[in-house]
Amino acid sequence: MSRFHYMTVLLDCLLFEMAGKVTDTYNRCSLEDLAEAYEHIRQTYQDNSGCFVFPCDHNIYLHRLNTVNGLRTYLSRLDNGHGPLYPYQTPVESFYDNHSADTDFIYLSALHPREVQDFLHQYAVKIPHTYHDDIAVLIQAVREHVWRDGGSGGGYFVLGNGMRAAIKFSQVHNANKRAKSGQLQADELVAQQQRQQRQQQIEAEKQKQEQIRKQREEEARILQERLADEQRQLKAEQEERDLWEQQFRKIMDKDRIITEYLRKIDSQAATSDQKDSVEILRKILESTLRQHSGDQKVKVHVFGSFASGLCTLTSDVDFTVYNFARHYTDPILEVAKAFRSVGCQSVTTIAKARVPIVSFKARGFNCDASLDQPMAVLNSKLIKTYTKIDGRFAQLWLAVRQIAKGHKFLSGSTGFLSSFALTMMLIVYLQDVANPPILPRLQQQEWSRMEECEIDGHDCSFDHNWDRYRTFSSNNTNSVAMLLIGFCSFYGCRFKYATEEVNPCLGVIKCRTINPPPPRSKTDKRPKDWPMCVMDPFITGRNVAGNCRSKNVADIQKGFRVASNALNIGEPDTAFKI
Repeated sequence: MSRFHYMTVLLDCLLFEMAGKVTDTYNRCSLEDLAEAYEHIRQTYQDNSGCFVFPCDHNIYLHRLNTVNGLRTYLSRLDNGHGPLYPYQTPVESFYDNHSADTDFIYLSALHPREVQDFLHQYAVKIPHTYHDDIAVLIQAVREHVWRDGGSGGGYFVLGNGMRAAIKFSQVHNANKRAKSGQLQADELVAQQQRQQRQQQIEAEKQKQEQIRKQREEEARILQERLADEQRQLKAEQEERDLWEQQFRKIMDKDRIITEYLRKIDSQAATSDQKDSVEILRKILESTLRQHSGDQKVKVHVFGSFASGLCTLTSDVDFTVYNFARHYTDPILEVAKAFRSVGCQSVTTIAKARVPIVSFKARGFNCDASLDQPMAVLNSKLIKTYTKIDGRFAQLWLAVRQIAKGHKFLSGSTGFLSSFALTMMLIVYLQDVANPPILPRLQQQEWSRMEECEIDGHDCSFDHNWDRYRTFSSNNTNSVAMLLIGFCSFYGCRFKYATEEVNPCLGVIKCRTINPPPPRSKTDKRPKDWPMCVMDPFITGRNVAGNCRSKNVADIQKGFRVASNALNIGEPDTAFKI
């Protein structure tokens, strides 16, 4: 009898038993219950290895029959989902409703009395009796310790080795059944014929005894070889366990090293005092501009890193002014004039820029102020909502920012990545690549949750209520260190820069569907194609990485790949280049 045949017979006996114990209306038997039975069988073999003829614990371990995933795969490979004895098909199915998780199960039809007798008769006649006591002991062990005396019924008795065995599966019980029916197994028939012929073979007894001796020697040799094979298998299993433990320790050491490094990077985050100072400065500027214009409807908003929550100790402060420009022909110059009047330092204007700004210093911050930039404010609110959903996002951002800064590709003005583009790459990674996802898709929620907004004809609606998603990421328990390695590995090795786009509006990595626009003028030096595509969350068709050139994109990918390799071997200095 082969190992495969033995394992399928054992499976049929378990199915037979479980069909007898199932009380569910639909006779569903979860793979979890079956896996638990296999785990107890495996443990029983290991604890009493000398009491069994056929050691199947290795096969259970090899095929992972003590796990739901392993059983699913194993059953799918068998004809009808079982071995030679069980009469009904047992395909793996899934059950799901609003009150329970997705559960894999097999459907066990009730066996009619005639089918029960037919099963037990085939077991007695066709399955080598050498293995009956093994199976009887295992069935009884599962009944007592897993199913709590459930099963197809029937009593037990104690074998000579002290182990309890289910009577109906035992060697003695089935030998009596075969004797009554006259359907003896091959070795039993040989023994019977030998007894009948013994009187006629007195002269050949010595030769026969010699043959028996040689046969026993051969059996002993085979047994020794089998034991040696088992020893080798056990040694290999131990070596595999040792290797797994070494790898696990390496992972934990790597996680610890990177986590300690990340704590240093976290110290770069802006303090609460700095954030309070920015808010005080905003109020001062707003009051100043209201007095200057005589209009109490003038408002000053913060956008950028101090509004999104991704600010550092050295972050600049970005302001935008509403309801001020309508009062002046050159409003940006009036803003500069008003700021000088309250003691702002180094006040300069860039009036001819596409977005005119006033640059100045105040309360220890480098600041820029622009006019009427509602889209920038809304972008910051979107990012801020994501930062509130999971604290790992802000920690990851600081680490990713340091990698980009260390590898010199954090510079949107020189054809590399802007902070905003890098932020969108991180958000979409946590939405679409991290598994399970850590961030939801706030712009893709049902309309009852969305806060509707339209700016310059663009749909800027999203769910502002971050509190709905407090438990969204609870299934993903990866540390910040492991998520950082995954992020760098994805953008360093897997992301197809030439054909794919990062789409934060949909929250996915997808194939590109939008072509780059034509140059705005003959002197427009932007790339005529898009070597890299990171879409704006609100403005359809705008690539916030559109200024990245091919050589720079290659450097970006290389930087992420170098960081991924360095983090994987526990060398954060190389990864962050601090």
